[in-house]
Amino acid sequence: KLDEILQEDEPYGKRIRIAYFILSVGGFMILFGGNWGDLFASILVGSIMGLIALGKPIGIVAQIYEALVAIVASFVTYLLAKWIPGLNLGVIILSSLITFMPGLYITIAIAEIATQNLVSGTARLVG
Repeated sequence: KLDEILQEDEPYGKRIRIAYFILSVGGFMILFGGNWGDLFASILVGSIMGLIALGKPIGIVAQIYEALVAIVASFVTYLLAKWIPGLNLGVIILSSLITFMPGLYITIAIAEIATQNLVSGTARLVG
């Protein structure tokens, strides 16, 4: 049954998945305190991360997928920083990679519980 589920088509289209990456990268960049230049650079890097995420890694690539994505995000951000001086590299790289990090939902749940949003934090932690 699990193999059947894994072989099914994605419930959302490719454009929506790329839009998800762009919006999440922009949102996290704002949370990390970047400026407008950082926002546009992180949106560009996020769209590249979204395109990379469309592929389904298999074999050995699946085991090092997050590391490869981190290398690509760092390289693209470095090239953008050479082209546009004054960018905050740490904010751009971190915001573009945060959706690939395991434990993101647990971190968000704990942050919500810590800020007294008990219902939503507990719901995220349990479900």
